[in-house]
Amino acid sequence: MSSCYERVLQPIRGCFTLFLKLFWYCCRSIENNPKSTNYKESTTLLLKNDNENDDTILTKPNGPLIAFSYAGMLWAYYLGVIAFLRDHFDLFQSNICLSGISCGTSAVLVIFLDLSIEQGFEFGLGWQKLFDNRPLKFWFLSTSQIMNMIIKKFTKFGITDKILAEKYKKYGGSNTIHFGVTALKLPNWRKFWKYSTFHLCLGDFGSLKQMVYAGLCSMRTVPFFRTLGFYGGYYVLDGALTSNYSIPEIYRNNNLDKLDNNDRVIRIAVLKHKSIPADVKPLKNFKWNEWIISGDLNDNLQRFNRGYYDA
Repeated sequence: MSSCYERVLQPIRGCFTLFLKLFWYCCRSIENNPKSTNYKESTTLLLKNDNENDDTILTKPNGPLIAFSYAGMLWAYYLGVIAFLRDHFDLFQSNICLSGISCGTSAVLVIFLDLSIEQGFEFGLGWQKLFDNRPLKFWFLSTSQIMNMIIKKFTKFGITDKILAEKYKKYGGSNTIHFGVTALKLPNWRKFWKYSTFHLCLGDFGSLKQMVYAGLCSMRTVPFFRTLGFYGGYYVLDGALTSNYSIPEIYRNNNLDKLDNNDRVIRIAVLKHKSIPADVKPLKNFKWNEWIISGDLNDNLQRFNRGYYDA
């Protein structure tokens, strides 16, 4: 099974490069206006001076980083891991920081926003409900449609910009959570073939909309989404295209390609493979179709149980 995943995953990052060049040439008009999709709103003021020691937080971590890798539609596995961590550890007292790529961003939000496991399930199953109500299912998703779905769900949970600011203050300031994206450096569209890619950690979100949009940028892969994202002056894509994990600068003092005693990063993945170091990972890989089909409640309860057991 591992060799099968290797044959599938290894060509993806390379082949996607060629696809992006063609896509960028043919579809230069992006759905999201750069001036309107950088959701840094006035609520940023709520986050300023939340922690007097922000400078020290940026230079030296106080606790471990819990880094969630990409996961497709296997979000329930991460909920199982979170349930185990909550049952056996005090995450708040551990001074944790959080990072996620693609589906891993949803796991970050469950912890950071103090959502219950039940709310995590409701949030995850909402994706499948959206897919079932669309003629194209999970193909060519609309950013605005998903944004509205997620914001409505958070509103139902009582999550607002004020709550977001309170969570930043609770967990230690602006450096608490990060979402990983693949950024494109484009000279101009006439020389689209000369673009380059690099991994970028997004954080310090000033509003709920900005945070949700950043999370969607981290999981944005064409043709599952209609367009590229735009954030911080860059066109961005799924962070999994350039990294297995999104590691902030302050955690990059050690060799991140392997696990060692000095490593303060707890890596959590849904793919078991020698090229993906992980402290928590499945004992047996999931089937390929489970990565793109969320399934019903029973399917996800089985994944939840696997995540709890593996943790």
